Amino acid sequence: MRAQPGAGFRYPVPMTGIDPRDESLAAVRAQLCAIPLARQMQIEIAHAGDGRLRLRAPLAPNINDKGSAFGGSLVSLMTLAGWGLATWQLAKAGLPADVYVADSNVRYLAPLYDALEAEAWLEDGQWDDFVATFRQRSRARCRIAARIALPDGGEATVFSGRYVALAGGRAAAPAASMPASSRWSPTMRKPAILLLVLAAMLLALPAHARGARQGRLLEQAQAAFASAVRWSDYEQALQLVDPDWLAANPVTDLELERYRQLRVTSYREGGSIALPDGTVVREVEVGAVNRHTQAERTVRWRETWRWDAAAGRWWQGAGLPDFWDGH
Repeated sequence: MRAQPGAGFRYPVPMTGIDPRDESLAAVRAQLCAIPLARQMQIEIAHAGDGRLRLRAPLAPNINDKGSAFGGSLVSLMTLAGWGLATWQLAKAGLPADVYVADSNVRYLAPLYDALEAEAWLEDGQWDDFVATFRQRSRARCRIAARIALPDGGEATVFSGRYVALAGGRAAAPAASMPASSRWSPTMRKPAILLLVLAAMLLALPAHARGARQGRLLEQAQAAFASAVRWSDYEQALQLVDPDWLAANPVTDLELERYRQLRVTSYREGGSIALPDGTVVREVEVGAVNRHTQAERTVRWRETWRWDAAAGRWWQGAGLPDFWDGH
């Protein structure tokens, strides 16, 4: 017997897009990129607005033996869309929380032979009531619906899940600010993850624990950088670049404008390699298209990560991807 979505199931309407200044959404995006499954599925936030969230994933890493989208990927994408939506709504209210899915129902209606795109929305009630309950009780429940559409507008999969939010979360903690000494812009937005607060705790830990914490901070920093570049948010990516590199290679407004003419279409990470001096190098392949000419290009590039013991954080020491081969 196929599971049925919960009572009050309603289908979504088109959304209005994403506010690039939404730091709470940037924090959720960074946390999403830190989830290994999400990275393997190559999940990205496609749209957010009007109390809805849409996640997208390409078909290739989520394909089954029949050439269609794997059922596990479909339900995972919808589950994460619901998680991200609830986390984002609380983060916008300044309420970091741990959000869990308590139970869910899913219906697989038709095979999908195209990219996966899951849209989630609140199935019952209002977000204001959910946030007010959480603020008062430090916990709240909500039921979220989601669907993955077919290219012709039909439905591949529908979902209804009950989510629980508990106080004390880390996923959408406020972002840390960039040092005022940055030479490339005094008005850049704050980074998406709380690296500096975690780093302050790092100094009090024994050596083996410091190594584990340092590794987690590296994963978070790499995920935040990759997320910023994927979204063509070069100003945010620069906030994770080594200040020493920026001092030696200041990024001008003209150079930033050149980057803004490109829309990044893919950012594929390879494995990380630790060098004897403690530097970590990661191979990546970046795809981009020129917004005006629609010319496509793909470059292979290396992130270089340096641990800053004084600041308690990692810096990316190779600047931005070089789409022009040094020219």
